[in-house]
Amino acid sequence: MWLANKKIGLVLGGGASLALAHFGVLKALEERGLKPSVVAGVRAGAVGAAFYSSGISYSAMCDITKLVSWYKIITPAFMRPGLAKLNKLADIIEQSTNTEQIEDLKIPLRIVTTNLLTGEPHVHNKGRLGLIASASCSIPGLFAPVIIDGEPHVDGGLSGNLPIYALKEDELDVVIAVDPLKYCHLYKNPTTFYRVVLQAFVISLKTSSTIFCNIDRKVIKIEPKVGLVDPFDLNVFDLLEPLGYEEAGRVLDSLD
Repeated sequence: MWLANKKIGLVLGGGASLALAHFGVLKALEERGLKPSVVAGVRAGAVGAAFYSSGISYSAMCDITKLVSWYKIITPAFMRPGLAKLNKLADIIEQSTNTEQIEDLKIPLRIVTTNLLTGEPHVHNKGRLGLIASASCSIPGLFAPVIIDGEPHVDGGLSGNLPIYALKEDELDVVIAVDPLKYCHLYKNPTTFYRVVLQAFVISLKTSSTIFCNIDRKVIKIEPKVGLVDPFDLNVFDLLEPLGYEEAGRVLDSLD
């Protein structure tokens, strides 16, 4: 395989539950003996990247993910300053990976958040793993900001939903970037309040996926054909994992 002797960087984009397709991509990489030297993630992609970088088995990652529910990862915040907090998610990440600090992971990890005071992206390569990963998932208004080094951090996807730029300083031959939103379908007639809000959310995610950083290495994009799936439905692992696996296999095998 062309990638066999290459130094690979892996980028996992956001997409709420659509990011479950990442697990199929990870399976395809594992089967082909491809091991990234560094991983970057944003939003739900940051959670998957944290699991993968910890070195826990693929089956363990799947088992943990299938047990996740909104009840298990959020607590009410009563509008101070969001509807909910993701502190339970932070605990699950650290407990499942048996890791507290990003710098202690087996594979180097970069997680992107957005500084709410400056509007600038922050690429984290050290610090509390669960805290920073949950901050990357914290959609403003819906989830309360997470305080990191004394300043509020939120949704890393605001700074680009496919943060290839997070690996700009790493010495790599190729970057594999996984975008679970490229082929996410929109409702043809979003007439309910929920579907209007959901449609706007998906559009914002798809738009931010186009933010791209020019880097001096080849980028291979994997874009699972997820179709019309509710990004807030956490019970779609068995639907999305095979779609990620199929598309990753197609793309990777075409490189030979």
